[in-house]
Amino acid sequence: MAESYSLSQKSVVNINRDQLISGLFLLCFYVVTAGLYPLTVPDEGRYPSIALAMLQRKDYINTMLNGGLFIDKPVLFYWLEALSMSVLGVNEWSIRLPVILTGIFAVLLTQRVTTIFYGRRTGWLAALILGTSLLYYASSHYAAMDLEVAVWVSASLFFALLGLQHPAKNKRRMLFYTAYFFAALAMLTKGLIGILFPAMILGLYSLLSGRWQLIKMIFLPSGLCIFFVLCAPWFILMQIKHPFFFHYFFVYQHFIRFTHSGFNNSLPFWFYLPVVFFGLFPWSFFIINAIKDSLKSYAKDQVAFYCGIWVLAIFIFFSIPDSKPVTYIMPVFPPLALLLAKETDKWLNKKALCIVSCVLSVIILLAGLAILLCTLLKWLLPSSLQQSFYLAMVAVILIIGAITTLTFSLKKCRTAIFTTVTTALILILILAANIAGQFNQNSSRSLALLVKNKITPETQIINYRRYYYDLPLYLQNTQPIKVVYDWRNEKKILHSDNWKHELYLGMQYTPEAKKNLILPAELRSVLKKPSYLFTHIGYVDELLNNYPLSLISTSGNIALLSNHNMIP
Repeated sequence: MAESYSLSQKSVVNINRDQLISGLFLLCFYVVTAGLYPLTVPDEGRYPSIALAMLQRKDYINTMLNGGLFIDKPVLFYWLEALSMSVLGVNEWSIRLPVILTGIFAVLLTQRVTTIFYGRRTGWLAALILGTSLLYYASSHYAAMDLEVAVWVSASLFFALLGLQHPAKNKRRMLFYTAYFFAALAMLTKGLIGILFPAMILGLYSLLSGRWQLIKMIFLPSGLCIFFVLCAPWFILMQIKHPFFFHYFFVYQHFIRFTHSGFNNSLPFWFYLPVVFFGLFPWSFFIINAIKDSLKSYAKDQVAFYCGIWVLAIFIFFSIPDSKPVTYIMPVFPPLALLLAKETDKWLNKKALCIVSCVLSVIILLAGLAILLCTLLKWLLPSSLQQSFYLAMVAVILIIGAITTLTFSLKKCRTAIFTTVTTALILILILAANIAGQFNQNSSRSLALLVKNKITPETQIINYRRYYYDLPLYLQNTQPIKVVYDWRNEKKILHSDNWKHELYLGMQYTPEAKKNLILPAELRSVLKKPSYLFTHIGYVDELLNNYPLSLISTSGNIALLSNHNMIP
């Protein structure tokens, strides 16, 4: 592949046409499942409810959780969520739409970059690999920040790659300015990784390729001006309003959390190996070859070398800290899709592809039969008929897909093999969206909708020894929720990494939020007003025996109680 590229008018037209087809397909494929299952807590409740509070308070600078200041993350995600909810209302569709659209954008950008450097067929493969990857699809339907920051970081790195390879200085300048723009969006979404990752990967690429002169090509002074003009104002405003902000956000949230243990998701160094493998399944069987070839090709294929460094650098970076949330690793998926598409394109021309697909077909066939058998016998599975039905459908698709792929493999129909696998994946992912709701035992949706229209200005909403993040969204209630817990044990609370820590810190930063945090001894006094109380089903007997409450209903692990007769 040449060190530089230029596109003819015909090539641009072809790429734009491919992008339009991909975009329309992805829009239908991704959006159709967005509202099929309730919000998944904590993240899909916590972050969108902060955005809803912005709309209700008409305050688009401060980020508030249940009446208390929440400054763990920057503001862009909340702005996008607030915009979506203001236009489409507060529902699962509007809450997930910003993440879905950014996910689609990354697939289209990956396709475009791959097409520019390796041709249209490889570009199509990259789009299909990324768009049908299990973890990428799931992350694109999960209203949290990890997918969005991964997309902005990937966009920054892809535009930097295009800039490095473009021969025309003026065009290169615009490509790099676009890279700085997306780095600023990443900074406004998740913090310092927005600028750290592009700087780290460009630096490693320059060092390992022996091309230090590239530093002169990235328009650093003017680019940094664009970066700071876009992202600095919000950070400065927050520091002016809250003098502790810089220390908490940059020192505690970035450096202490990265270097210390004791946070959630404490996992071993190798954790992301199976995450990436199964997250990209079945395309992941070519990962080792794809990365190995990319690192070997630094002299003849700078694009693959750049993407290989990108994958390894971010993979190692996130493997170092003790805390390893699954979706943190998402920034490696777009470059991996490019490398896997390049590798898959080679395998489509090899007879050995049929042998590999035969082996994989047999493995998937056995897996499908095992799932079907377990479902029919209800081994290790919930007894719900609906859950069993959806799992049986997944098993049937795996079995039919495996048999069809095996048949095409024996007949050496390589294109048909790829088409069958892609079709089966799409069907399974759509079914998975239905299954997700069946296994969500911590959603307050059904109970919240039961009382939503019965709440008056005098009605209190209480959470007992739990905080249900999705309640403000389903209730669309402007009043903060009263949360009952033993808030006196400050040391224990501050050493936790959960809802108790978040609400307690919010109280410290926002003294007026203290009235929302109730001690158990105060509950009887609080219940003098009409109240709906949400708690874990394990606390129902305790509450019924000690307080003037009646059980209204249960859903999953959540119980709804009340001290009045507003519900017939």
